[in-house]
Amino acid sequence: MQLKENVSLVQKTALFYTAAELSRRGFNVNILDDDMLFAMKDDKKFYIKVSGQGFKKSWIVERKEDIDNIVYVFVYIPKDLYDRPEFFILTKKELEKEIKNKKLKSPKDFLSDKVISLSFSSIVKYADKWLSIN
Repeated sequence: MQLKENVSLVQKTALFYTAAELSRRGFNVNILDDDMLFAMKDDKKFYIKVSGQGFKKSWIVERKEDIDNIVYVFVYIPKDLYDRPEFFILTKKELEKEIKNKKLKSPKDFLSDKVISLSFSSIVKYADKWLSIN
C-alpha cells in the first residue's frame, strides 16, 4: 500500500506520529499548529518543532524559533504504509551545531539566514534519540 506523495499530508502524518510517540512515552502532548507541539511530563515542559518528509535527501529548517526549551524532530515517512516512520531528535544546541558544521549544497541565493538545508546524513546519528527529551 502506498502513501500518496503530498507535502501537507506527510507533514500532518509526521506531527501525529510524533505526538503519539511522546504520549506513549508518558508525555502530555498538545498540538499547537501544523508543525509545533507542546509536551509536559512531571516538571519538564518544552516545545517540539516537527518536520516531516517522504524522502531521504535534505531537510529544510526554518530558524525562526527564539524558544530556549525547544526540541526538533525530523520524521521520515516511508511511502509504504506498512513501514514504520523514522525519528531524528535534536536539541536546539545540537541543531545549531549541525547548522554550523554543515556543508551547504544548495545555491547560496536559494537559502537565507532564516532557512537552511541539512543533509539527511548529518542527522542520522540522532535516530530515535528520545532520551534527549527525558
